[in-house]
Amino acid sequence: MKEESDGEPISRITLTGWSGSHEILASVFAREVLPSAERTPSEQARAYFQKFRAATAKQPWTDFIETSFEDGDHTYPALGYRERVPGAVSALDVQQDTIVLLVFPNDFPGGGYFYPFFWTDTHLASAPMGSLADLQALVGSFSVKSSPVGARAKGCGLP
Repeated sequence: MKEESDGEPISRITLTGWSGSHEILASVFAREVLPSAERTPSEQARAYFQKFRAATAKQPWTDFIETSFEDGDHTYPALGYRERVPGAVSALDVQQDTIVLLVFPNDFPGGGYFYPFFWTDTHLASAPMGSLADLQALVGSFSVKSSPVGARAKGCGLP
């Protein structure tokens, strides 16, 4: 686990590891309620994903999909995309499948923040994406003890 501040008052927690032959990178940070959208999870998710896609338009990412991620009694808004990284020969091409999952605390919008989880599965392009069981476990174990009131978190270069 690594805690990063990137010059912002709120840290990003980053976890790296392996699941079989798949390298996993997971990070989570707090994000202020977006003033440009209604204070509901669905409208905040729509606005966040729209801003995210606009801010990353020049990235070599493909296959964007807005969806939801279900885990027991909870449904989370999610955005998925992928990037293919060429290897020395095509058999060594690598693919990164990323899911951006938004967690809204039970008191939302009262605490003023929601929490994006970035989950990147890096694997050979010839292999399918790995299981999301570890992502389910990570999100299932996440809880907010107190909101980071007063600290701004732009996150991903978003305004």
